[in-house]
Amino acid sequence: MASYWSGLLSDGSVRPDIAWSYRDPIEEMPKIKGLIAFYPQAVDRIHLDGEPVA
Repeated sequence: MASYWSGLLSDGSVRPDIAWSYRDPIEEMPKIKGLIAFYPQAVDRIHLDGEPVA
């Protein structure tokens, strides 16, 4: 079961479900535990360690 994340925008509004993660992934996918995946269409940009992600 996935957990879904919302984002607080600079204008104070909330954009629901911009990302998801698995708290307890299936046994075949243990490496994704604790990671967050973003819906590209739900965000303007994503940076990882200060660098833009394509």
